[in-house]
Amino acid sequence: MAFEVAYNKFIAHIPNHPSRPLFNACQVFNPKYIYAGDLLRKNIRQYSVIKEFTNPSDDLLQEWGIYCGLENEFLGEIELDQYWLNKMTQLPILSNIALDYIWLPISSCSVERSFSMYNSLLDNDRQNLSKDSLKRLSMMYFNGRRI
Repeated sequence: MAFEVAYNKFIAHIPNHPSRPLFNACQVFNPKYIYAGDLLRKNIRQYSVIKEFTNPSDDLLQEWGIYCGLENEFLGEIELDQYWLNKMTQLPILSNIALDYIWLPISSCSVERSFSMYNSLLDNDRQNLSKDSLKRLSMMYFNGRRI
């Protein structure tokens, strides 16, 4: 029964989540994702949901080509932030973009925390905020605190 409840919550929220395409596109900043897949993964236009990739500059395209050509590089168990910090001199534009996007809460407890926070704010029908919940949400937003 617990599995069914979790599965129903997953089906209700994850497949239609408005940020899902962005979360999927962020995989591009993991070099193992780029090198392990097919040639289509190296097409920067495929990741246009990342705003910096929508209309990339010539310099960014040049760095992208270098990034996609680093296939012989050793990719052991390095942390992504360390990988991109190490690439800062070779790929400065792409490194700055990557360092912003790899910290999005894609698969961490902060996503679960946000679901819990929203569950306490939304009414039972999950469609309308009550006056009290709207007030709490505004206070949380402007004060940067959790309720």
